[in-house]
Amino acid sequence: MDSRLKKNYVYNLLSQLLTIIIPVITTPYVSRVLGAQAIGDFGYATGIVSYFCMVAMLGTANYAQREIARRHKSKNEVSCIFFEILSIRIVMILIVFVFYLVFINLPSWKHYRILFSVQVISFAAWGFDISWLFQGLEQFKVTALRNSIVKIISTVLILALVKKESDLVLYTIIYCLSDLIGNITMWPSLKGKINRVCFSKLNLFRHSKGVWELFIPNIALQLYTVFDKTMLGSLVDTLQVGYYSQAEKIIKIILVAISSLFTVLLPRFSYLSDQHGDTEANSYFVSAIKYTYFMAVPLTIGCICVSDYFVPVFFGPGYDEVSPLMKILAILFIVMSIEKLLGTVLIAYSKQNIYTTSVVIASIVNVTLNLIFILVFQLDAIGVAIASVIAEFVAMLIQLFNLPTCFHKYSVLVVSKNYIIAGVGMAIALILINIVPMGVVGHLAVSILLGAAIYFSLLIVIKDNMVVNVLKYFITKLRR
Repeated sequence: MDSRLKKNYVYNLLSQLLTIIIPVITTPYVSRVLGAQAIGDFGYATGIVSYFCMVAMLGTANYAQREIARRHKSKNEVSCIFFEILSIRIVMILIVFVFYLVFINLPSWKHYRILFSVQVISFAAWGFDISWLFQGLEQFKVTALRNSIVKIISTVLILALVKKESDLVLYTIIYCLSDLIGNITMWPSLKGKINRVCFSKLNLFRHSKGVWELFIPNIALQLYTVFDKTMLGSLVDTLQVGYYSQAEKIIKIILVAISSLFTVLLPRFSYLSDQHGDTEANSYFVSAIKYTYFMAVPLTIGCICVSDYFVPVFFGPGYDEVSPLMKILAILFIVMSIEKLLGTVLIAYSKQNIYTTSVVIASIVNVTLNLIFILVFQLDAIGVAIASVIAEFVAMLIQLFNLPTCFHKYSVLVVSKNYIIAGVGMAIALILINIVPMGVVGHLAVSILLGAAIYFSLLIVIKDNMVVNVLKYFITKLRR
């Protein structure tokens, strides 16, 4: 991994770690202050708003990253792409906004009208979002630093101002404004990155095919990432949405740490695909797979083994139903991490048709299973969690067996051996520690420390290359 990629990874990782730390601070507080019902209402309304975001953004973010990465050596070409993509986004936001105003005034949405009205702020946030430019240029410092500052400010505001269940609207305002302000603060960094371009020279329609190809999988992704909560709220109630949202939030927070590397790899893979750097690209791919297992295996086992202690400590009373949901969704640490990496490769190598097919099939599987598990078996949030895991696994398999030939797809299985062995040892230790009588907090603390110690110790004994190299690096630094 070259120095620039390492720096981008560090910047992105630091930003993503803040994304993890902040919810660790705010979620226990908000869970107790607002309650599961209000959180369910928030998750339900936000999920519906995200559909409008999906249409407004089309497939421009990933598409723009890829095209800018391929042309980053030509400032004029980058400038043209920037203004063309920005124009497409603004036009679509304005069109979608008109439909949104009609939607929120329908009588059937009266209960959520205030929340929907507040989230009008999100439309402005989408318009000011230019993070895709800096990510395409592999300049992650800009997005990381500014977003981090805004996240800290929003956390302070939540802790200072949100005090009771009726403050749900205020919480939503802070949530939306933080996105808007974070996006606005990126604009001063445009100076020197792009040139002025005559509007008459812009050709918006040349991007229609590429944008549309990535828009279709976005629709499908929404069906099995956001539609879950919509179906739960419509077919059961928003209380179940509250439980599911909290479990999903923990999973996705931690997934951010694992997948932060893949965000950095998208522009690099895109550049290498254009330069025919297949050997180097496969080297990055294998390293990313090792990193994925190294992080995802202990997190999966740990989540399954300690969720019964984690939920009451973290969320407080009234959230017991979150624990079994976390145990099911924990499998996504491995499945979704690998899937995100595979999807990154497919998009970078212009294999959108395969990516689209995988996501569409997975969404059909997800919606079908949701209906069966909710309406027939009445499993509610449990059924939705099971359906999500199956759908993601289906998408991962389709993507894996359709990777570009330059990638060693079977390395996904080969490199997992060490981490599975260490993970089994960790699981045995965590099961045995349950025999020892301790309080909930004590069990949680001991389980985390013991699990981590066993896992890393076994990897050292096995002489796993990744762990050994990290240890050698730190030993060398200490000696200096």
